Amino acid sequence: MSAYKIRLYQQRDAEEMHAAALESVVEVYPWMAWCHERYSLDEARQWMAVQEELANQGMAMNLPVFTGICTGPSIHAARSDRRRSAVAFGL
Repeated sequence: MSAYKIRLYQQRDAEEMHAAALESVVEVYPWMAWCHERYSLDEARQWMAVQEELANQGMAMNLPVFTGICTGPSIHAARSDRRRSAVAFGL
C-alpha cells in the first residue's frame, strides 16, 4: 500500500510538474490551454511562485496528492473578495 501526502506546492516540485504536464499535453490541452507542447520549465516555476504567494496571502491553496512523486491529483481551494470559498478536486 502506498503512502499519500498532501501539502502545498513548493518550488522543488516545478520540474516534476513540468515533466508531467508535457507528458499529458494530448489529453489535457483541449481543456486547459496552458498545458501546451511548448510549456516551459520557467512557466512551471512562475506558477509555483504565484501559488506560494496566494497561499501566504490566504487567498488560495493548491494541494497536490503525492504517491512518492508529484503525480496528482490535486485539491484546489480559493477564496474570493466576498469571503466565499470554492474547492475543486482534479485527477
